Amino acid sequence: MKIFDSIKINDIEVPSKIFLAPINTGFCFEGNPTERLLDFHKRRANDSIGISYVGNIATSKEVTTNAGTGYFNDSLESWKELASIISESGSCPGIQIAGRLSSIKPNRKWRSKKNTDLIMNIQHELVNISHQEIEHQIESFIRSTSTAIDVGFRAVQIHAAHGYFLSKLCSPYLNLRRDKYAWPAMGLVFQEMAAKIRAISNSVILDIRFSILEGLHTKEEELEKKEIFVNSIINAGFDVYSLSYGIYDVSKSLIYPGKSSGHAPHLDIAMNLAQSYPDKTWNIAGNIWDLEEIEKSDLENLTYSIGRPLIADPDFTLKYRSESPSSISRCCYKNKCHYYSRGIDSICCPISPDLPEEGI
Repeated sequence: MKIFDSIKINDIEVPSKIFLAPINTGFCFEGNPTERLLDFHKRRANDSIGISYVGNIATSKEVTTNAGTGYFNDSLESWKELASIISESGSCPGIQIAGRLSSIKPNRKWRSKKNTDLIMNIQHELVNISHQEIEHQIESFIRSTSTAIDVGFRAVQIHAAHGYFLSKLCSPYLNLRRDKYAWPAMGLVFQEMAAKIRAISNSVILDIRFSILEGLHTKEEELEKKEIFVNSIINAGFDVYSLSYGIYDVSKSLIYPGKSSGHAPHLDIAMNLAQSYPDKTWNIAGNIWDLEEIEKSDLENLTYSIGRPLIADPDFTLKYRSESPSSISRCCYKNKCHYYSRGIDSICCPISPDLPEEGI
């Protein structure tokens, strides 16, 4: 399969076009990786996975999403060990930098029952955040990215999706500001962020993940609005443009499409963007479980992030590459891995051999 051929991104040889999607496992303690996190990524890093992303690492303790969320503190040895484990196992070590700055309590339910009130509260909160606080948060992304590079990660993804802080600033429906941080101006903000990161190190794959669909209006209207955003960041200095969908606190259905949504339900959006901007590397996520089908429509500049299939079977990509997909332990769509919604502290799975069904 050509999707398992290596590709070069910013002069870094990535062994495959298949990535492990960034997943917040809940396997950190006081910000640092635990042995369970090290083992989780050791099992899911090999040369059939191009970038193995460590998911949702907060820029500080104050903007974590739960007690098991990772963040950098004075002790960095376990982060160096994690990056080294991924690299030695055969994948390019990647990390996702994120932050949830909000006084609004995270919604554990699958869908919000009061979307109008929630959206109004988000709009009000965002309008009233000071310039200084926004600047502080953006600088914290730059500092965390610098630390990630220092400890050995070769790919860094800026998380601007799913209703996290940067995601809200990128939303034409949530960001009603009328200053330099208004949503149409966010392209310039990301250009400045990328430039500062490049000044620290140019030897890193810089990735930005954003919600191309938010689930707040029709698909057609949202794509029209997000095309403006894409045009504003397409030359901002990022190497990979990762497409995601949805807002956690509104509805998790776009982020985690059900089995009934079918295989790769948003592939058409990714293919259109990859064809429109052929000199950029694009990434798609969401219900990708049939790599033979992906191979049929593969584009040279399109990469693929896989979450649940690799949660259920750490050898998912290896089995496909060896042409033995019938031996794969398939995700059963019981939603056990969505631990936060279930009131559990860490990821679990009834299929995977290394993830106890009821968490820890």
